[in-house]
Amino acid sequence: MKNLATITSLVFLVPILGKQYLPEFFSLWYIQWFVLAAFMSLSILLPFGFAKCLLIPKYNQQAFLFLFLFLLVSALNAFGINGFDSIRTILTISNSTQAIPKQASIAAVEHEKADVREAMAKAIYIEHGLPVVYKDTSNELILYKPTAIDEQKYNERHIIVGKAKTLITQVTQQKKEAMYAVIWLHGSFFVIFLTTFIWGRRKSINQSTRDEEPKGFI
Repeated sequence: MKNLATITSLVFLVPILGKQYLPEFFSLWYIQWFVLAAFMSLSILLPFGFAKCLLIPKYNQQAFLFLFLFLLVSALNAFGINGFDSIRTILTISNSTQAIPKQASIAAVEHEKADVREAMAKAIYIEHGLPVVYKDTSNELILYKPTAIDEQKYNERHIIVGKAKTLITQVTQQKKEAMYAVIWLHGSFFVIFLTTFIWGRRKSINQSTRDEEPKGFI
């Protein structure tokens, strides 16, 4: 049981420390498969070790280690899901392309200062890529003509929004995978724990029954 506790602890710690101190190495696709295999093995080692420690009196204290690791893995997954939600919300809010604000389009026509009217039309184009009508210094309605700098700023904004949408998709997928991992971890824990514990108890009862049976005379 001591070896099982050591192996379980290493399987838990190596991926976490590896991602922290060797992120480039642990980001390789085949190392990612190793991390996935480690997680899958934890879903078996933790409930099995917990049940075996409860069944063997001299190892009862080590049961807390397996239970602690299970709760810690569960907490890390829960924090990860909440983190994915926060990242997705921030990306959505900061990079969403909304309709042109009514106040901005009105200000481009009705504001008393000509430079403010032009600045509003400029800001609308950079944000949305749409030239709008504004009043010039002669109070005549004209269509805003973007400069090369305006077009460059809009293109940069468009690229950022595209990258943000890609990140949102990736974060959403990672959240789903984390949720599936939590369901698998908890489901396998209870199934394997109950199976191991019940089987161990029955084996112990059967062994005790055989020991108590009277032996015949030779």
